Amino acid sequence: MSVKKQETENKRMKPLILEKIEELRLQMMEQALVHGDLTDEHVVALSQQLDTYIVVYQKL
Repeated sequence: MSVKKQETENKRMKPLILEKIEELRLQMMEQALVHGDLTDEHVVALSQQLDTYIVVYQKL
């Protein structure tokens, strides 16, 4: 892929990834409230997914 095409693709993906980050962040907060524990497996799983998307966003 050419540099110009990659830059265009990155610009297109950034808002989508930010939307996913916000969605996961809200889900994680909700699950933490529901389970009352930040170490609950559901909260940790969402946190790990969130970390993955944040790293992808940072690389863009």
